[in-house]
Amino acid sequence: MNTIWKRLKNVWLLFWEEDEYDVSKKHLSKADKRSIWYGIFIITTLTIAASALVLNLTYAKAAKENEENVEAVEKMIAAYIASATEDEYEEVARTLRRDLVFGDFSKNKKEYIQCIPNTADPCRLYLNTFPSQVYLLCNNTGMLYSLDIFEDGNRQDCNENRGTSVSFGYDEVSEGSLIITKSFADKSGEARLERKRGIISIQRMKGLFCNDCIESILDVVDYGLMPEFVIMDGKNKTFYPIEEGALQIGDYKLEINYKNDEYYILVNYVEE
Repeated sequence: MNTIWKRLKNVWLLFWEEDEYDVSKKHLSKADKRSIWYGIFIITTLTIAASALVLNLTYAKAAKENEENVEAVEKMIAAYIASATEDEYEEVARTLRRDLVFGDFSKNKKEYIQCIPNTADPCRLYLNTFPSQVYLLCNNTGMLYSLDIFEDGNRQDCNENRGTSVSFGYDEVSEGSLIITKSFADKSGEARLERKRGIISIQRMKGLFCNDCIESILDVVDYGLMPEFVIMDGKNKTFYPIEEGALQIGDYKLEINYKNDEYYILVNYVEE
């Protein structure tokens, strides 16, 4: 390393050697080298300034065009609504919703969602830990339905015949419903979800969950067959879509099947 450092030092000193008035030297003098560096610095500065100016002008032009487009759309919507009769109003609303929203909502859904203010205070899922390991979460109502066979991790009931428990749930937005049955003696359960309209309300979710949770949920459901429900890992607060397949969450194994517009989630207690 010392040898390399000495060589670099010698090259550096040779490059900046004081030889401005030595006519016997064939390479550039110190003054010439300084002028070249100054010239490079000035040219680079001017290039950066010119590039920044061009970018700003381009951005300003694009922003102006976008503003004009938005203004034109607003005028069109106002003209549609103002000219519609009472009988035509609902048809006009459906047309605007279909042509102006659904046309590209699926491509830019996250950008649209950011335009809706979040009023969830606090978020329904603000807890760091949940008492159960597995949940069904209704995205339109914020209701959590535990799929755990044994509540609060209590395993003593597995040796007792406590019969069967049944619970119900309903989503008025999508008109979807669910029935959860649990057999404590068999260490198993089943959730039956009936699919109807298969929709979720972003406005409802904005009043129930924080933006981070909404984004995580939407990344999972992606507007599939039954986006109004997701499976939630209570320990890690991660989400899974309602789709055919198998899942292992904590001490429970889930098998999801689809038949006749209904999803069946079989839950088995399989503690290792």
